[in-house]
Amino acid sequence: MDTKNIIEGYIIDLDDTLVDSSEAHYEAWQYALRKHNINKERDEVVAEFGNATNLIGLTFADGNKELGDKLAQEKTDYLIKTIPNVAPFNGVNDLLQELHKSGNPICFASSNFNIIIDAFVKANGWDEISIGYVGIDDVIHSKPDPEMIEKCIEKMNLDAEQCVMIGDSIYDIKAGKNAGTKTIGVCTGINNETTFADYKPDLVLHKITDLKNFLPLKI
Repeated sequence: MDTKNIIEGYIIDLDDTLVDSSEAHYEAWQYALRKHNINKERDEVVAEFGNATNLIGLTFADGNKELGDKLAQEKTDYLIKTIPNVAPFNGVNDLLQELHKSGNPICFASSNFNIIIDAFVKANGWDEISIGYVGIDDVIHSKPDPEMIEKCIEKMNLDAEQCVMIGDSIYDIKAGKNAGTKTIGVCTGINNETTFADYKPDLVLHKITDLKNFLPLKI
């Protein structure tokens, strides 16, 4: 008996899933850290990618909330200036257009502040083909908590089992599973098939545009 679900709704992470943004985020964090004479090696910064911006700031501030909030804000202020230079991965726009034309709702779920998500979405014209986004300004708890994913599901007016969460981070996979959706890991961030294996996504793709080979998606 086939127990696979036909996927109707797509909840998609932004950074290193749709847009090649890791270097921009790294440079923005280093800018903020240098302002406060905080030294972090590249691997220390990159290891935090996928976590919420405010929580990364708190980590780099060693738990000092005032400093952590300042780091997160200064990083965000720097990053937003670079967004026009941050491009989607090749083929992403075609994929999103195909999903949209097929009647599949798209909602972006990102651990950025909403001002950053809004800038990315509008810069690429994705506001015209999606039902919106959920960012850390919209939730009390970010990924891997299911709240962000649940709000996306609510926006799409679907059931969790009709949706898939797609992202490059283990936070994306855990959040999707916690919300009851199907999950897809993409290997365009810091994770690969080996590191995803422990979290058991329903599918792992080399890049998100490989999804076109599986449409209409049934997992």
